[in-house]
Amino acid sequence: MHPHLKKVGDTSQLYVQDKPFLVLGAELHNSTASNVKFLQSVLPRLVEYSINTIFLPVSWEHIEPEEGTFNFNLLDGVIESVRSHGFHIGLLWFGSFKNGESAYVPTWVKQNPERFPRSVIWKDGYLTTTKTLSVFHENNVEADAKAFQRLMGHLEATDKDNTVIMVQVENESGVLWDSRDRSDISNKLYKENVPKELLSHLETAQLAQQFKTRFPKVSESGSWESVFGRGENTEELFMSWYYAKYIDRVAAAGKKVYPIPLFINVALNIADSLPSKVWKRPNQYPSGGVLPHTMDIYNAATSHIDMYSPDIYADEFEEFCDAYRHGGNPLLIPETRRDYYAAERVFYAYGKCKAIGVSPFGIDSVWEESALYKTHFGLLKQVSSQILEAQAKNKIFGFHFDDRAVSRPLVHSFGNITAHIDRIHSYGKPQSGFGLIMQTSDNKFVGIGYGYTVQFSSSTDHRVEIMSVEEGRYVDGDWEQTRLLNGDETASNSRWQFASVNPDYGDYHVPLCYPATTGLSICNIYVHKNLYGMFP
Repeated sequence: MHPHLKKVGDTSQLYVQDKPFLVLGAELHNSTASNVKFLQSVLPRLVEYSINTIFLPVSWEHIEPEEGTFNFNLLDGVIESVRSHGFHIGLLWFGSFKNGESAYVPTWVKQNPERFPRSVIWKDGYLTTTKTLSVFHENNVEADAKAFQRLMGHLEATDKDNTVIMVQVENESGVLWDSRDRSDISNKLYKENVPKELLSHLETAQLAQQFKTRFPKVSESGSWESVFGRGENTEELFMSWYYAKYIDRVAAAGKKVYPIPLFINVALNIADSLPSKVWKRPNQYPSGGVLPHTMDIYNAATSHIDMYSPDIYADEFEEFCDAYRHGGNPLLIPETRRDYYAAERVFYAYGKCKAIGVSPFGIDSVWEESALYKTHFGLLKQVSSQILEAQAKNKIFGFHFDDRAVSRPLVHSFGNITAHIDRIHSYGKPQSGFGLIMQTSDNKFVGIGYGYTVQFSSSTDHRVEIMSVEEGRYVDGDWEQTRLLNGDETASNSRWQFASVNPDYGDYHVPLCYPATTGLSICNIYVHKNLYGMFP
């Protein structure tokens, strides 16, 4: 059976060869896979990172250099090289759009703008024709859809062991440097009535709060400005509708011949890597992409896309993870930072938001920055089967405590058992804490991570106490205990503790906590009747 998504509990999971699969990904730089020999020089190093899926592009210009003539030799060599190293592939279709432009379309498209019209924007006081294909012209979408269908048909015919497990349709689509296309056909459509199918969806669907905040009042009918109001936010919605229709048509052509999971990625509307929020305007990022406030537009317009996937480089990692679970959307993060900041937060994505996968971008260039992924993906790999089972049963919770902020304890209920989670105490400088915990049976929890502590209570009149904590690792699925923790390491079995890698004892002369070793332990609890009220 081909790779597919399956609804389990309150989420969806990716199935590969009819088994649930947790994506531990890495996206390569755009040109790494443009030459098989160069790619082969990179792949051996990725094996050390516990990665199981590599995200890499295939471009329209490579597979259809002449109209109607297709060449898949490069792609076949790439797939075989990746397969031989034991990886799967998340294939990125660089068709009409890449980072909001059309740099990867074939020469025969680039050199014929009369047949394949470009978008028009208002820039520096003038109307300017861009390098980007217009979403309003039949020739553009028809040519892209034909090429994508041939690509998907080739995968269906040749990739019998499912090396390719999903495909991204286009890349960070949207108008650049303006909030909408200003061509004659775009202007005409903008003045026409909003499509009834969109208005019907907005009337009946559970809408995202981000949409309702921007558009608190939506009229029942009329032009785009009559329904949503005048301004760049409405122009962005207009472009979102037509980009969604364009991309969905390309996706439909491919899915007709090979229905594996398809997703759209998006450049977010917030400045990257800043300590405070700096929201961008629609002319400062690709206007028309599937953002939290436009996701409902895409929900109404598409029926062949399985996931809307954020490229998260901003500090608001957790916020965007939460936003992209709207409407039951399965969370896949095809691009994120390769530094410690994102590496510490992957546990939140897999645990709290039940992510299908996370993939740092450009891991093939600066290996030192990506070193934490080697450790963290190594932990996730050991317990991937437990994570998938816990996601399906809603018995998992992921979290992160920032070393730059005051620690606020978290509370999560596993049925009648409540976990109270906090950053581990430090006598010196506070350190970050992160991980995920899973309830694998009534009285057994498995946890991974560093720098946090867990205490348990019951929602009934019972007491919950820790019976034992086993530190260790899973080797080929079998548990190997390295230590039985007690005393200082568990505060005499009153707390389930995950030490920091380098604890800071400050001026305190007693090193009360042994540094982290495996970052993985099993906590066995017991529950009994509390006969004398609250335990002091």
